[in-house]
Amino acid sequence: MEFLGDMVTKHIGFTAPKLKALQCEKGKSQTIYWDTKTPSLGFRVTPSGSKAFIFETWFAGKCLRITIGNMDTWSLANAQAEARRLRVLTDQGIDPRIERAKAE
Repeated sequence: MEFLGDMVTKHIGFTAPKLKALQCEKGKSQTIYWDTKTPSLGFRVTPSGSKAFIFETWFAGKCLRITIGNMDTWSLANAQAEARRLRVLTDQGIDPRIERAKAE
């Protein structure tokens, strides 16, 4: 477990039942859990109970964090696939934010 200011991070193996049960650490603005099976895939939980999948990696010398989507609209399998896709893009030197803007 890491404490980063007002944020806590933890590494666990994601399963749908585990994700539903996760809560934000008391007194923190958010807790981010990292999937031990899918590098760069995180799951952010806020004190209000908001839960979302995130992608985070280093890109162009900076930390890049992208919200994949809410757990109510993204299945674990789809979020894992999206994190792998985003990782391939960043490994190839492609900024996923630019790719998303082109698609929209």
